[in-house]
Amino acid sequence: MVDILKDFFQFLKQAPSPWHAAHEGVQRLKKAGFHPLEEESHWHLQAEGKYFVQRGGSFIAFTLPKKAPSQALVAASHTDSPCLKIKPHAEFRSHTMNLFRVEAYGGPLLSTWFDRDLALAGQVYVDTGKALEGHLLFAQDYPMTIPSLAIHLQEKKEGVPIQYLNKQEHLCPLIGLSEKEQNSLETILKSHIKYSSLLGFDLYLVPTQAPSFLGASQEFIASYRLDNLSTSHSILMGLTQAKASPKDTLRMAVFWNHEEIGSHSREGAASPFLEEVIKRICLALHITEEDFLRLKHQSLCLSLDVAHGFHPNFKDRYDPQDHPLLGGGLIIKQNANLLYASTAHSTAVITKLCKENKIP
Repeated sequence: MVDILKDFFQFLKQAPSPWHAAHEGVQRLKKAGFHPLEEESHWHLQAEGKYFVQRGGSFIAFTLPKKAPSQALVAASHTDSPCLKIKPHAEFRSHTMNLFRVEAYGGPLLSTWFDRDLALAGQVYVDTGKALEGHLLFAQDYPMTIPSLAIHLQEKKEGVPIQYLNKQEHLCPLIGLSEKEQNSLETILKSHIKYSSLLGFDLYLVPTQAPSFLGASQEFIASYRLDNLSTSHSILMGLTQAKASPKDTLRMAVFWNHEEIGSHSREGAASPFLEEVIKRICLALHITEEDFLRLKHQSLCLSLDVAHGFHPNFKDRYDPQDHPLLGGGLIIKQNANLLYASTAHSTAVITKLCKENKIP
């Protein structure tokens, strides 16, 4: 278990953004003998082969059985996390200070972003003078911070300070001091990438604090991006270390981007990415349309994510009889309005598997 957690910490360090997570994931797949596939190329697949295909910050990996598959077992996670995203025309100057404009990506807990070391991470597209190039960036050497307002200047209610947060005004990270206008973003980028002009970017603020253990017995993990690199890492380890697929089962691992903002993108779970990959596998293996449809309806997909553990300081925020406990094992999420996909049948399948493998 210690070795697994050390490897998880390393995965977290290498994956500050969805595109870094996808890059780290496919590098691990390559080391495990998986072969890359390109969406724009013809696919030539072999029985018992191991493959992956990447689409931006998303990627899908799979292992083929000895014969044509009749079912697929799919485990899915996501590579993005709630954060603050740098706006397209981000930099501005206020008196002697340079700052970036940001916007919330997903639903970050805003109060936790103040007074900590932050850095830019994401993807950048540039013109080198010869070609358009895409690059990953993690600028830890240019730390910045979002300073909170001094307690003496905050409004008070019954003597208790209340800080009202305006996303537009109060979340701008402080880059540095300057007596004149300057392009700090260009300074940061050009220290990492050689280019003639900047064409586009998806850059986020990310905490630079390394993951660590907490607790008297080191039973807790403290880190950014536990949602949802924790299950991404688990799925990746499971697929790369698993024995050969059963004779008729297609094993698949899916890592989506943009889950935190609704999944409605070409890289998200609402896209046809997964279905297209399964369809192309069937085409490459000369599986008929009817058998493709039969395979879909004999398959199972698990969406693996994190859940809110019981908070002992805010007991009133939880169902008094039914709340997740830290260290209490896996959780099957259910909702009467089907905001989660769990059904009685899928719950039964997972519960049976957990009992057979002594998983709490």
